[in-house]
Amino acid sequence: MFYKILLVLFFISISNITFADGNYVSQGYSNIDYGDYTVLVPANTIFTVKLLNSINSETLNKGDSVAFYLPSDFYYHNILIIPQGSKLNATVIDVAKGSTKKQAEINIRCLNIITPYGKIIPVSAAIKTDDDSGILKSKMNSKIAITQNTDFDIILKQHLTFSSNNPY
Repeated sequence: MFYKILLVLFFISISNITFADGNYVSQGYSNIDYGDYTVLVPANTIFTVKLLNSINSETLNKGDSVAFYLPSDFYYHNILIIPQGSKLNATVIDVAKGSTKKQAEINIRCLNIITPYGKIIPVSAAIKTDDDSGILKSKMNSKIAITQNTDFDIILKQHLTFSSNNPY
């Protein structure tokens, strides 16, 4: 009897699941049904995207659309949050053409993500810049010209909620 109890405890321990503060931790077999859970991806989390089409400070206008795509799956605590190939839609908030007296600037804000499966995920995010302004800046007397497929780090400005009962 003692060995049966020990064996049962062993099997329980290798399939343990812990839900704490929105973090999901699993041990054991991946085919276990963990039920419904929600994951909160906090603000200031960073993920990488690629520019879908080239942009240029000389031709962009306020209100223009800019699109990025995820070159790889985005995981948070080992949970797939945004699948590879998802499209990140953004808009130009402001653009300034460069001159001898000022830098060219492009301010882009991310609006939503559309997964390959058609799910639309609202998002508040910006391009991660060295000065944390989210504004792309050139040197004096030059334009900003960024080619297609350029990598950008995107930083969440507000948390993102992922629910297992409404996945991508």
